[in-house]
Amino acid sequence: MDDKHVINCNDVPEIDMTRQDGGLEHKAGVYTYQIRRSCRTDGDYTYNHAPMLTAFNNRLVLSYISGKRDEHGAPDEIVYTTSKDGCVWDKEKVLFPYMLADTDGYTGPDKELLPKKAPAIVHFRMCFYKASNGKLIATTFYGFSPDSHRAPNNGYGAARLVREVYKDYTLSDMYIIKYNEAGGFNGDNTIFYSPEGSNEQLDIPYYVHSSDKEFVKACDELLSKKLILEQWYEEEMYDKSYKTHGRAVSLYEDAYGNIVGLCKKGEGYLFDKEGNVLIDEKIPSLITNTAKVWGQKTPDGNYIICYNPTTDGSHRWPLAVMESNDGREYYNMKALIPEIPPYKYQGNIKNLGAQYMRGICSYNGNFDKNVWITYSCNKEDIWISKLTKDNKYSIMKPLWCDINYEHNPKPYSDRDKFTDYDDKYEIIDRDACARAIIEYFPQNKDIIRLQVEVDRMSDDNGVKVQFVGKNNKIIQEVVCIKGNTPIEADNHSGDINSVIIYSKNILKLNTIDDDGRDSTLFDMPEAERK
Repeated sequence: MDDKHVINCNDVPEIDMTRQDGGLEHKAGVYTYQIRRSCRTDGDYTYNHAPMLTAFNNRLVLSYISGKRDEHGAPDEIVYTTSKDGCVWDKEKVLFPYMLADTDGYTGPDKELLPKKAPAIVHFRMCFYKASNGKLIATTFYGFSPDSHRAPNNGYGAARLVREVYKDYTLSDMYIIKYNEAGGFNGDNTIFYSPEGSNEQLDIPYYVHSSDKEFVKACDELLSKKLILEQWYEEEMYDKSYKTHGRAVSLYEDAYGNIVGLCKKGEGYLFDKEGNVLIDEKIPSLITNTAKVWGQKTPDGNYIICYNPTTDGSHRWPLAVMESNDGREYYNMKALIPEIPPYKYQGNIKNLGAQYMRGICSYNGNFDKNVWITYSCNKEDIWISKLTKDNKYSIMKPLWCDINYEHNPKPYSDRDKFTDYDDKYEIIDRDACARAIIEYFPQNKDIIRLQVEVDRMSDDNGVKVQFVGKNNKIIQEVVCIKGNTPIEADNHSGDINSVIIYSKNILKLNTIDDDGRDSTLFDMPEAERK
């Protein structure tokens, strides 16, 4: 262990930004599912970003910011959804609604641009906290954006709200858990209004006035966890009680009993158990940008970090993971997902790529024996990846696609050359703007046999099969247009690292020449076509 640095990222390969996997080898055993697929024809909001994840009462619970079109634009809200398996998710519901807020207490720049009752823009770096009494509480912050260049997390927002998520996943009333007094707001001037009709004043009291004493205890407990609350720093940056100044800190305990904090821009902190800062640095080997970094202790006692290993904040790819046995020295960088579905809807400040990763925080427990990491793609769709110990397959499943699996237990010696199989996958692809991907990692140096049957394929796009070698070099590529296509490859030399099957041969992926931040990319014509 190196005591000079928070963490070390060792043997990081050169990243090829012309490829969305960065030219990295792909990680096996990753099962990736799309949770939210933006679609404007349904009246759907097309800005969906910053997901947060926890486990509660035998289900995964996930929240994220959902806005009509732009980052920091009104209307926006926090929504949430749950799942029993991480594959199929409930229809999202509102966790914290769009509201207006009184601006009399606002002391920030461009106040003249804000009406007295201005849109209250949601923002958070933390959502869920499971208290020792079993209560799950959720929080978010409400700030102001006088124009598109002013973020609601600039220290001048109004207040942080809280509510309970009950065991049946319904919600309590909303309360204020903390006024942003350093930014000018207090119990007298923090007033929220309905955005509808006559903009009536809403009754959102301070949390201590709740009749549920256990809820109050849960809030008190959270407020006492000063290190956990470092995640609140940004929105309340003029509050001098915060020890860190890094954005979007991710916290976990290393193998030596210290607390590691990883932030945007590669900034990092090492704390002792009492929360004293031991190291405060820009980590030399953690090369990244303004997207988040996620780190955690895994259910098996090891460690993992997930981040975008590039300084190009406009193009947040690849989505990479590294592993460690002590939480300090990381090795073996691999791509978590093979590609990024293309940008579909125009909007302001919509950086491209898979970004803003979050898993289940250690203080909230585990869901199962797997690692779960959620993220947004292009700030418009929400995805989740399950990292398993399986080293045979990885799957990427868009919401509008079905992937059905069947295993043939018949011994290999009893099978015909192409008519029988070890495993059978059926893909039904309905999305014009994404494709299902199955990646197979051969377990021995043998003949690799596949049979690809294409039933119906619009515009004769075809199904693509790639044989990929070490260092992610494409050895062979086959396009299957219609009917049955048997494919065989000799892997006696062990040169084939994986076989990738894409449900479409052609999909117009974004490149480093595209920029989603300033609304110069337009809606995809196929964005709503199944």
